[in-house]
Amino acid sequence: MSETKDYSRQKPRKKRGCVGCGWWVEIPVTLLIVIVLAGICMPNVNRVNDKPKEAQVKEGLHSIQVALEQYAVDTGGTYPPYLIGGEGRHSTVVEESADAFIDIQDCTEQTLLSDPLLRKGYLQAYPKNPFAANGVAIHRFQEDRKDPLRNGTEEAKLHGTRFGAACNLMGSVIADNRYPGTYADFGYPYYDLWEMDSTKPHPFIPGEFFYRSRSVLVSTHNEDDRQLITEEVQDYMLGAYGSIRTKGRDIFGPDPTGENEVSPFSAGGAYGNTNGIRDSIILVLVPGEDTG
Repeated sequence: MSETKDYSRQKPRKKRGCVGCGWWVEIPVTLLIVIVLAGICMPNVNRVNDKPKEAQVKEGLHSIQVALEQYAVDTGGTYPPYLIGGEGRHSTVVEESADAFIDIQDCTEQTLLSDPLLRKGYLQAYPKNPFAANGVAIHRFQEDRKDPLRNGTEEAKLHGTRFGAACNLMGSVIADNRYPGTYADFGYPYYDLWEMDSTKPHPFIPGEFFYRSRSVLVSTHNEDDRQLITEEVQDYMLGAYGSIRTKGRDIFGPDPTGENEVSPFSAGGAYGNTNGIRDSIILVLVPGEDTG
């Protein structure tokens, strides 16, 4: 008698899937997670890398302030009316060369230098700008804006270069129209940097500085007892710019006196002329006070 199989007790066969197919799903998901995390972390990494450079910029600004105070000691408390920056040297720029800045020379006459601290020997050169890794780009930046104190001009050979012979030094970038003909009235649009886009500032050179003096009228008498009215600078504001990723502080606003397009002084002459727009300033120094 033949034996009958009971198929009802047999387990149904499992369908065989594609061996290893799960990896093809997991790999794109993993890559997507890595990309998202990288996008979140990279800006923070860049900010961390910028911090040591910003610390060097602050140190450089303090060096400039020391020179200002030494200047004031020798002049009876009067500070320079303006600053230019850079150094009393110039170079020839050959962009296609490995060393783009060649034939570096001292300016012919140091007494003709545009910057008061350089001209009178309080600084041999302004501090290095740690953000100025590409001097050729800075030189092109100056060329685009026709800065007379750039390498290659006759003015620079006589009066010095705003960012130095290799374009790697701190220089003044805010114009002061009160002093025409001094090169202090030439500047760059480095105020209200975050006005147009809250996520990205206007182009500017990190690590540079601004200087704005404030003068008072002083009455004196000469030997004939004639009254003389002179102007003396007894106050100043010195500030430094940070990384392009640093929004910094709101310092500049419209000049209440109408003498300049922008000013760091308010109508009452107090520190700071805020207008609600960040200026990427990381440190401000005034006489006898560090407000950084």
